Order: sequence, then C-alpha cells, then structure tokens
Amino acid sequence: MDREKCLLALELAVAMEKCRQNGWDAEVIYTAPPRHVPEGEARVVAVRLLNNGRVALVVAPAVPGKEV
Repeated sequence: MDREKCLLALELAVAMEKCRQNGWDAEVIYTAPPRHVPEGEARVVAVRLLNNGRVALVVAPAVPGKEV
C-alpha cells in the first residue's frame, strides 16, 4: 500500500502517468460536493487497490486557496 500512497494529492494527469509507469491499470472515480462544484484541477483524494494490478483513483476538484 505504501507505493499507492505516493499518488495522494497529485493532479490527475500526473497520477495517471505514475500509474502507467508502474504498469497499473487505473480507473478514475470522480467525487464532488452536491451543490457547488469547484472548478479547480482534479486531484487524487483516495486510492483503492483492485484485482490484477488495477487501482481506482478517487479524484475531486481542488478548491482554490485550500492547497494541500
């Protein structure tokens, strides 16, 4: 699980590239608040291990001024 933790808080494009480099097939799951959806860059907020070298990246739009 430690290798997957390195994906947290990365922009989606960067995280997808790291998955490709590691030979992982990545599935993207988007999440956002129900009313006001921020328009920031999508960032990884969770990583879930799936079967056969696959990972699910849960991503949410970044809120300006709320950097990690």
